Amino acid sequence: MRDTTAIDTALHEVFGIGSDDLRRATNRKSDMPNAFFNRFLHVIDTSGAVEQLEAWRLADSPTTSGRKAHLPMRAILIGFLLNAYWGLGYSYKELAETFTDRITVEQAARLGYDRESGSIEDWYNRSWRTTQRLLNVIDPWHETRHLGRTLTGAENAQARNRYDKAREQRSHVLSALLVRASLSLLPKRYLDGYRGDVALDSTFLQVRGFINPNDYSKKARRARKGLPLRDMLNVDYQCGWYTREGDHNGADHKHSRPGYEIDTPVMIDTRDGNFPFPLITGLSLHRPGAITESARSTIEQHASFTDKRGLVVVDRAFNNLAPHQFQEPIRRLRFETVYDYRVDQLGPQGIVPDEPVIIVDGVPYVNRMPEPYIMISRWHADGAIDPNTGNPYTTETRDEIFAARAPYRLKPKGRIDADGHQRFTYPDPRGYLAFDPATKRATTDNPTGSVTLRLDPETIKHLQKYAWMSEDWRRAYGQRNQVESSNKGLKDHRTENLGDKNARTGRGYAYTYLVATLAVVSANIRRTITGITKVNSAAVNCAPKRRARRRFDSQGQRLARVQEPRINEDGTQTIPSEPVVA
Repeated sequence: MRDTTAIDTALHEVFGIGSDDLRRATNRKSDMPNAFFNRFLHVIDTSGAVEQLEAWRLADSPTTSGRKAHLPMRAILIGFLLNAYWGLGYSYKELAETFTDRITVEQAARLGYDRESGSIEDWYNRSWRTTQRLLNVIDPWHETRHLGRTLTGAENAQARNRYDKAREQRSHVLSALLVRASLSLLPKRYLDGYRGDVALDSTFLQVRGFINPNDYSKKARRARKGLPLRDMLNVDYQCGWYTREGDHNGADHKHSRPGYEIDTPVMIDTRDGNFPFPLITGLSLHRPGAITESARSTIEQHASFTDKRGLVVVDRAFNNLAPHQFQEPIRRLRFETVYDYRVDQLGPQGIVPDEPVIIVDGVPYVNRMPEPYIMISRWHADGAIDPNTGNPYTTETRDEIFAARAPYRLKPKGRIDADGHQRFTYPDPRGYLAFDPATKRATTDNPTGSVTLRLDPETIKHLQKYAWMSEDWRRAYGQRNQVESSNKGLKDHRTENLGDKNARTGRGYAYTYLVATLAVVSANIRRTITGITKVNSAAVNCAPKRRARRRFDSQGQRLARVQEPRINEDGTQTIPSEPVVA
């Protein structure tokens, strides 16, 4: 049998119980061991979320009048978190059953309520009321109700005018507090091998309701009154419409689905892809396609967790943002990036103002390259004809030209500084044949020395660490699939089950944001367990093992393997014991 002593010891240090008990606590979905329950409670209590919610509530309503709550907000956070970990969904019915059946009397008392003081119907109503009090504190749509029916055009316009940006910011703060607390469970020694790389992506959360926004009937057009039709047909008027095409904003598409998107940055390793703790370090929820602010916010959350600065790996949606929305703040945080491009973005992509430098396929070159070296990636993608063969440029020809233009590339001189600037040195003029960019003729007017790439939009728009389609780029960009796997796992019915719209029976921005946040917290706890098990299992398995002997004595017992004697410092010999592996 496998020796799990080291694994159990490591898990017990963080979660209070060993691997077998953790497995039972996950599968049983009731009577969670107190030691493990304490870790969930520790995340909530150390986050500062409860104190912040109470401070906001008092700021909104300083008086203490009104109906007293049977459940504290702390209990609601724990209830949703446990249900996320057990994969039970986020309905008020499941929440009530957790409070009455799955949490012990002792644990209920620690949460501040008497489990025996009511029926399941009572706890359903109580949990719903306390949840609404919590959501109201962070709900930017709190001045508009009617989440049970579609709104008229006038009501929709009124709801938009009443939108509360301050409470939207509260929802971001609450989410960041809880996610950060879940990361603090991981002991720092497990982060020693982390290089600072992160992959960022958006994933869609569909909500229940009408799924086709483009009803062009006369009645719908009259009701629309100039507003996007997506806001008219779903009872959750706060959501948007999603399509896989383009920027995912499905407002004007014939086939689209209602819902929200979440942005999640995930810790990765672009060198070997083997980082054992793919934790989610931030979260932002928004309407589909509305990533102009959320992308920056999630990377800022990641940067506040660790001071290590590596690569940010993203798909095309992010480097197509305006530089002040993404590229500039990313570089100010001292991260470098890994991007992909549309066909029409290949080849020449920008310049360095007042310097003989051009950005080609993501990296800076001295502008002394011949035209084929600049245009080859675009020509290849467009199927242009190679004059040397009379056929379209092949991938092999493209890659040969990529290698031939390497001597023209500027070399980084250190890392990005605190202002987002980075120094480069010009290549040695003796290493390449220079062409004047104006006349296209050979020249000896070649720049030397160094140049600083600043935050000019025409410079940083598509600037990245590695040249597009280079070997280094392929290795790094290939690790972006880890954030896709992370989002898939977050939505899987076998884990947090966040992807099932029927498991999220509540409606609205604040409800969806809250349960998505607690799903991420649950996922981080689960991934911490998995990572610790993996790391310590590798340590156990790397110990040398020898096959058991095939011979037996007269009693049918397997003969022990004779060990080589060990010479001690005093000259004596000791026969070491060795575990026998069957």
